[in-house]
Amino acid sequence: GSGQSWNNGESGEDRIEVKVTSLSTTSSGRAEVTVVYGGCSSDSECDDNISCNGVESCSSSGVCVSGTLQPGCCGNGLCETASESYSSCAADCAAHEISYFKVSNAGPGGDFFKVRAKSNNVVITQMNINSHTEGSCQFEVFTKTGDFVGFEENASAWTEVPLQDSGNAACTNWSGQVQETKLPAFNTPVTINAGQYQSFFVRRLDGYVIYRKEGSVGSIAADNNDLTIYTGKRAGNLFSGVLSDPAKWNGRLTYGMSAGSQETSPPTLFPTGLPTRSPTREPTMLPTNSIPTGNPTTANPTLKPSLQPTKSPTMLPTSSPSNSPTTLLTSPSPSTGPTSTPTTTSPSGGPSLAPTISPTDSPTSEPSQASSISVPLVSAAYAADMTAPMCAETSSGCVSGLSLLKGSGANTEPNQGLNRNSNTIDDCQDGTQSTYGTDESIEWLKVLSVDPD
Repeated sequence: GSGQSWNNGESGEDRIEVKVTSLSTTSSGRAEVTVVYGGCSSDSECDDNISCNGVESCSSSGVCVSGTLQPGCCGNGLCETASESYSSCAADCAAHEISYFKVSNAGPGGDFFKVRAKSNNVVITQMNINSHTEGSCQFEVFTKTGDFVGFEENASAWTEVPLQDSGNAACTNWSGQVQETKLPAFNTPVTINAGQYQSFFVRRLDGYVIYRKEGSVGSIAADNNDLTIYTGKRAGNLFSGVLSDPAKWNGRLTYGMSAGSQETSPPTLFPTGLPTRSPTREPTMLPTNSIPTGNPTTANPTLKPSLQPTKSPTMLPTSSPSNSPTTLLTSPSPSTGPTSTPTTTSPSGGPSLAPTISPTDSPTSEPSQASSISVPLVSAAYAADMTAPMCAETSSGCVSGLSLLKGSGANTEPNQGLNRNSNTIDDCQDGTQSTYGTDESIEWLKVLSVDPD
């Protein structure tokens, strides 16, 4: 009648309310109604009559605002394992389920499988299985963090989950359709953090259970908004007799949301500012600390460092030669330009092997004649009687090649004796404190006669 209203029981943006503002019962009939979408006008419209999740209120913009969850209160939507369990607060600790029931095989033993939590932490509190033979039965449940693959026969990697009633249950009989066997609840619930994997091994001590031989190990068997169950393996005995074929566990997991697993707050409206596109091109013009160096190199340093060092020394020699050399030894590198006056009338045919300690009083009268040595080379081969590379043919030159030496701490030389002779004719051995290819090593050796004839 007029003044009455109806709503869909939702709050916030999901709320729909229809209110009759006037009603005519004449022959033509007429009614005026008001339809409100997603808004509220009073706190009472937002109340869900659940005290554990706080007091809801209507905001000034007409949107219902959730209350503050009350900790330790059964019904707040969080399974708080310190004070709640599957038995004491099913509203929180048995509020959600995920299952897989498809049949193809049955057998003794148990099933390995892993579970992944998605965006929230969850608490597994109980499970059902698909039994094949009926009667009194007993179960064991083991768990480990991460994947079970590689740990199927490693009992020390697993922790047993204590079950109520010592794991005793009343198994149902397979009759062509799913008849779930309810296992006792976990005395110690298993928490899976968001984004993490948790593996289980569920074993019946007597009788057969049903599984499905399908897919591949690690493929998805079941999935919902909170959890994913993956295809696993079977084992005939406790951590032994593991079968290589994939097997999908047949059962149901009961779980609740863990405390601290609230959805994350909405993202900020604006992103953070962009980072700089590139690093600064020049150093700062001020020193890095307030204490200058004791002796500055120049009275007025430049504001910027030079981009490159000078390419070469001065090009011109001194105006006149000195009467004696300035040092007993030559400089490590030649001058970039010639001296004003040559030291000899003609250069020698080739450079001397080592410079003289002091210059001669006068140049040689005639330039030395260029000489060259052309020596035929013979490649060495390993000689077992000499225990070293050797050139068997008579020649003025012998070269070892790259495959006979390789001395290093790794001692990778071929043709070694039992005493690591290192391709030598005596007992000299390579050291062990170096790394081949990094530290110094002799890669090949060439011997030439000073008299090719």
